[in-house]
Amino acid sequence: MTLFNLKYNWTELAQDLDNLNDQIISMSEELKDLNATLEKNLSASTIIRTAEQLPGVNEKVKHPVGGIEYKLLDIIMSLNDEYKWTREQIADWIETLGVDTTFKTVYTETEQEEETQ
Repeated sequence: MTLFNLKYNWTELAQDLDNLNDQIISMSEELKDLNATLEKNLSASTIIRTAEQLPGVNEKVKHPVGGIEYKLLDIIMSLNDEYKWTREQIADWIETLGVDTTFKTVYTETEQEEETQ
């Protein structure tokens, strides 16, 4: 093997490594996008599951800031996200509403089948 061939192979190797690095960066960005999508979907499914377990969040109540009636769940998210209320402030306000905030047991189909066996 000559010195020329050795330099040529190192040049090819460097180019291949650059290409590999570009592919890794691209995959990393795709994984970040996928992770964001999964987090969003998980949040949505968690909210839906919570609404099933806590039917009171579907009741319409008056927004403490805006004064307009909305579902309690929507108001809770608004107070947290838009008005930056603490969890304690939101909980204290909910206690004044007289809404049933008792968690209900909600079973999946598999859990129901196991329960009946």
